[in-house]
Amino acid sequence: MQLKKVIRKQKSKNLNKNKKASILTENIIFIILNLIFLTVLIVFLLRQGSGTVVLEQSYAKQLALLIDSSQPGMLIELDMTKAIEVAANNGLEARDIIEINGNIIKVKLSTKSGYEYAFFNDVSVSKPYYYLISDKSGERLRLIISEKEKPPINDNGVENQEIQNTNNNNNNNNNI
Repeated sequence: MQLKKVIRKQKSKNLNKNKKASILTENIIFIILNLIFLTVLIVFLLRQGSGTVVLEQSYAKQLALLIDSSQPGMLIELDMTKAIEVAANNGLEARDIIEINGNIIKVKLSTKSGYEYAFFNDVSVSKPYYYLISDKSGERLRLIISEKEKPPINDNGVENQEIQNTNNNNNNNNNI
């Protein structure tokens, strides 16, 4: 009988040790996973706060708002010193920072990212659409705003583009 009691006590001691070990292992795994999560979060925040993404959005929106509020014949200058520094650190040249296609402005300050924003004003930004000016106050972007070129109007007062569209539609209907 006593031998059975001794065996039971040893088994219960072993079970208690295993429970303590499993609790310790679970806590260590929990702490390691939390540290990994916090590290990823901190890296993400540092990348976002480093300025590249924020500056791309800021410059694209500023340019779009300036172009939206402009009229043909206006000259717009924007300080681009910080953007040029960030782009140079990321391996881009100053001429590759801004791209304007139609009414979409794309600001790219790194090789991995870029931010596009549209303007709504019916104007054209002349090409070359920017000039970089360097002086004591820094580097500025100069945009020249002009009227958007409209398709020529024929004798009937209809734009040639509309005539071409109706001719294409008629040709498509004849082919059916």
